[in-house]
Amino acid sequence: MAERRTQHSECSRNHQGAQGRRGSSFLAALLILGGGMLCSRSIASPSGLNNIPTTDTAAVKTFVLQGWGGFGNGQGPDWWTGFKFGLVEGLELGADWDADGDPARHVQFQGKYAINLNDAGTRVAAGVANVSDDRDRNGDCFPYAVITQDFNGLFRVHLGYDFQEDNEGAFGGIDHTFDLMDRDVMLCGDAIQVNDGDDWLLAPGIKFGLAPRAAEGQTSSGLNKLLEHFVFESWVTFPTQDDAEEVFVAKLNLVLNF
Repeated sequence: MAERRTQHSECSRNHQGAQGRRGSSFLAALLILGGGMLCSRSIASPSGLNNIPTTDTAAVKTFVLQGWGGFGNGQGPDWWTGFKFGLVEGLELGADWDADGDPARHVQFQGKYAINLNDAGTRVAAGVANVSDDRDRNGDCFPYAVITQDFNGLFRVHLGYDFQEDNEGAFGGIDHTFDLMDRDVMLCGDAIQVNDGDDWLLAPGIKFGLAPRAAEGQTSSGLNKLLEHFVFESWVTFPTQDDAEEVFVAKLNLVLNF
């Protein structure tokens, strides 16, 4: 059975500037490289598309609480919860845990750091996911590097490589964001190599905010004010391995700004 990888993102992106990068770069290196000493296997959820991480990061002082379920592959629902937080500019930290599985399974952490290379929409990131001291249950870590190119707001392309032990491989994706009923809607698709490059996971997906944007000069009220904090995303993973089945994932993000 192909290894399932679930990486996720909220719709809102963080293309941040360059102020304060020197200090935050040093902090990011300490946190991410130090975390590599405790690496694990079943991917934590850095900001990204469906099954791949991208150069997106949670905005500074933004906390994203996540809950998602995977359905299919001949198994019952697989429920997970987690969070990610923008600690400093370009630096995202987070953690995931199995909500209904083995109670002894340890939390898995992730971290990444991203910078803009230029003013033409090129951004790079390096990170590590699956940071855990429970290798028996969670397996090996998922260090990776990724580059994103924004083509004038029409669409973005993401290319990267992961260095997971005995399972390294390339990944890539594309996304397009448009307005629908006063909401930002993202359509995306990605592919990632698994089984040490022998197979692929292919996944189309969608992400959108639950509340419409308030009209210019107005503020949201009532239910919409609450729904402004929620982003929904969903995708279907199609493994190329012969004996693996499709997996459907539904995910809800609660986005809080401090």
